[in-house]
Amino acid sequence: MIYYPVDAGVTIYDANGNVLAGGETEGFYDLTVTGVRPQQRLRVVAEKSYGSIAVRSEKWVAVPEQGDGVAVPSLALLPPDLGELYPGPEEWASFDGAVAVAADSVPDSVVRIQALALDPEKDRALFPGDFSEARGYALASAGFLQIRMYDAAGNPVRNGSTPAKVRFRLSQARSGFLFDLRPDSGTYEVPLYVYDEGASTWVRVGEGRLVDEGGQPIPESEKGAILDGTYPGAVYMETDYGVRPSRLATNPFRSGSARTLEEGDYYFTDALNCDVPLVPCDEIDSETQGCKALEGGKG
Repeated sequence: MIYYPVDAGVTIYDANGNVLAGGETEGFYDLTVTGVRPQQRLRVVAEKSYGSIAVRSEKWVAVPEQGDGVAVPSLALLPPDLGELYPGPEEWASFDGAVAVAADSVPDSVVRIQALALDPEKDRALFPGDFSEARGYALASAGFLQIRMYDAAGNPVRNGSTPAKVRFRLSQARSGFLFDLRPDSGTYEVPLYVYDEGASTWVRVGEGRLVDEGGQPIPESEKGAILDGTYPGAVYMETDYGVRPSRLATNPFRSGSARTLEEGDYYFTDALNCDVPLVPCDEIDSETQGCKALEGGKG
């Protein structure tokens, strides 16, 4: 499910946030950038308005050593009319069961939720940024979630007094790298990342736990089956959706009126990700578990 940013605005920034080029797209597009160095990282941002709703996505690219062209990875936008969740007495859920949000955790102002559980390989064009995190480690992604909540006027609901409890399917959970963060705790904990639009990177903000389609915890005794790909059922991540403002850069917290969220609020990002950071093998600990031998990650 890939939706390219036709008739969208595309802007190229350097790593310091300076605008280098920009323009409107009509299908395929070319933008000319001057004064850049080989291997310099550039950020390509696509934005498009669907009525009152503005949608954006971004990718990082590197200037090549030779040649004068940079092939931007597939960059897609998720229209706001896809991935509808349907409200019920216990939870809001997608028709295919891939995503659910506990009804009693949804802010009172929310009347519509859009959410899609996506595959980091098949849907990589919708994966914000790149497969790396704030410390510079590559990420192996087991699955990511695009989610937005809206009020009756069609405006995104960006903050709440408590987190929302979310469950989403992990398409790559059985790919051999999803280690248990806290063995012998009784449940199977995995890392949670959110995409920080202010810093243009993925940031570790906590953890979730592995559950089945009905929300029942997957026991730690299934670790071997998950790691070798023989676990028979679908694997989901259950986690709290919402992050304290102090955990992220300040840019995302500015609404149309430039109001900054209070620290008591929880900010709802557009993207969640279940990842394992690929650290050097001599740095493995309970916070990482993964090893750099998995160079490049899934996707």
